[in-house]
Amino acid sequence: MVRFKLQATKGRSILMLEIVDAGKSTMLGVLVKGGLDDGRGKARVNLFRHKHEVESGRTSSVGMEIMGFDTRGNVVASSVPGRKLSWEEIGRRSVRSIASRCG
Repeated sequence: MVRFKLQATKGRSILMLEIVDAGKSTMLGVLVKGGLDDGRGKARVNLFRHKHEVESGRTSSVGMEIMGFDTRGNVVASSVPGRKLSWEEIGRRSVRSIASRCG
């Protein structure tokens, strides 16, 4: 397991480039959902946009997600594990935010 601290810096981008089935969408799902994956892809389910993605368990489209940070630099997330905040809610609670794409 790799542990890291994510900090938002103005004007910086994070790029995740990897082969198929490497866990890109799972990582993004974990970051925006605020909870760990169950080992079977539960974290990426919230990123699915199409019926065939749900059926196959694989993302095939480019998706946009947002992460917000409070005044202390902590990620703004729901206090309820597995509940994803709306973009509007993240925006209201954040002093800085980043948007990311996956697919």
